[in-house]
Amino acid sequence: MAAAAAAARERRREQLRRWEAAVAAAPPSQGPPQPPRARSVRFERAAEFRAVCAGADLAEARAMVRAGGRALLGGANADGISALHQACIDENMEVVQFLVESGADVNQADNEGWTPLHVAASCGYRDIAEYLLAHGADVAAVTSDGELPLEVAEDEGLEELLREEVERRGVDVAAAKRAEEERMLRDTRRWLDAGEIRDARHPATGASALHVAAAKGYIEVMRLLLQAGYDPDVRDKDGWTPLHAAAHWGVEEACRLLAEHLCDMAPRNNVGQRPCDLADEETLPLLEELQRRQHHLRSQKDPGMPPAPITLDPDGAPASTWSSKHRRSSVCRMSSREKMSVQDQSKERPVLGVLPPPGDEDSGDEGETPPQMGLPMEMAPLSPPNGVPDGPPVKGPSTGLCRTGSLGALPPPTPPPDFAVRRSASSPRLDSAPQAPPPNFIGSAPRVTPPLHPIRAPPPLSGPASFLPAA
Repeated sequence: MAAAAAAARERRREQLRRWEAAVAAAPPSQGPPQPPRARSVRFERAAEFRAVCAGADLAEARAMVRAGGRALLGGANADGISALHQACIDENMEVVQFLVESGADVNQADNEGWTPLHVAASCGYRDIAEYLLAHGADVAAVTSDGELPLEVAEDEGLEELLREEVERRGVDVAAAKRAEEERMLRDTRRWLDAGEIRDARHPATGASALHVAAAKGYIEVMRLLLQAGYDPDVRDKDGWTPLHAAAHWGVEEACRLLAEHLCDMAPRNNVGQRPCDLADEETLPLLEELQRRQHHLRSQKDPGMPPAPITLDPDGAPASTWSSKHRRSSVCRMSSREKMSVQDQSKERPVLGVLPPPGDEDSGDEGETPPQMGLPMEMAPLSPPNGVPDGPPVKGPSTGLCRTGSLGALPPPTPPPDFAVRRSASSPRLDSAPQAPPPNFIGSAPRVTPPLHPIRAPPPLSGPASFLPAA
């Protein structure tokens, strides 16, 4: 590695010598001298430092630390990746040692809660993991997906090392995973006791406490916020509502609770996506049923409300309002039912007790179809899951939508009624072009590192009595 860096520096010096020789040999320019042009591109000093560390130029890195101070060590890119994260990804032990000895935070987390120890564990770099542990790395650090370094370790020997370290330090794994939820619950109750619910937002993404609770399945936190009057349709800077977050992560209890509080079931984010466009195929029937029930409840209050229409497929046959799509394998969150409940979870109310079923449950069994995915009969989709009509196919012009996420592919500016739920052009099931990844609650730039994390992860919260990350 050192030889490669030395060779790169020598090539750069040779380029400069050739350039200086060319300038000296050039004829003098005619006319008055021109003032030097200002640099059109200026890189942040921390970005330059990360690039120098990535190139393993330790001499230059030391000079930059001496000139710029230790503030450079904590600089991170749009994904929260620091120089120490990158050195762990690159398995550059020499740079890792330099950064730690210079004062870099070994527990600095990226936008998805991954610390350098998570990176080393997931890549199987035992020597780097041992070095980080020896210098204070936290084995109980939890990612936005609720995972400890032990749980992302790929190497059996490294997994055993981390397990022994967890036991040696007496870490309560369950308590570590519950810590954020309990902190949010504590903060919410403190707000309620003070008689004020603050609209605390993340400064970069605009994510609210309700967004975080919906994405992570913190049901008791959601219930307290909504009962206190928190807006169920609050939006972040990307236009995501809590229902977008709950649908994307497949948190069905959160979807039910938001629907019970009459949230908008078909809001569009800044790129025209609705919750149904972000949901997994397992969640789509639930969203469809919640939509019907909510429409039924609204129609009882407003008898003049028109009935919800049945969407037709291109051949004119009735089709399910929301078509199914393949589940994203990168979305691997822990189900809220698998989480250990906190304090008042046992007092949870019956699901959607406020919302009545849309029709008579005693209707005859003529024409009934078996319910799908273990849902009650009234929650079965309106058509077969694949959306294909029973009759013979009818050839005709393609009615496929043009691509997703493009402004030109968005529907007309006038939105449909909230009961007319159809797949939008931004639906991830349309495979004609790559889809832009959904925005992260903290950083929206896509990762350029190995696929260690899911597509969109809610922010890891830190700091006492606040939903915002520590400054």
